[in-house]
Amino acid sequence: MPDTTTQRSAFDFLLDHFRSQEPFTKGAFHGAVPEWSTSTLNTYWSKQIKRLLSRADRNQFRVTEAFRRYANWDSFRKHIIQIDLGCITTGKDV
Repeated sequence: MPDTTTQRSAFDFLLDHFRSQEPFTKGAFHGAVPEWSTSTLNTYWSKQIKRLLSRADRNQFRVTEAFRRYANWDSFRKHIIQIDLGCITTGKDV
């Protein structure tokens, strides 16, 4: 089974910000998952994370009610793993 540490870090960051409704930047999110390259961050952000957010202002985001559906680790993992499965099944970088 693949290591889920970075995905867990992303989940914890989003869950904390969902509960607090504190706005954050994409850079702050990347700080929570520094193991992700910029390319990996952009892939997850555009395909999985962005749909859970709304703009708080020009450079900041808030986690929306859409996240509630994924507010437990198992649900979030199933949501986020779609990218990982693409890598595993096709053998290609996504």
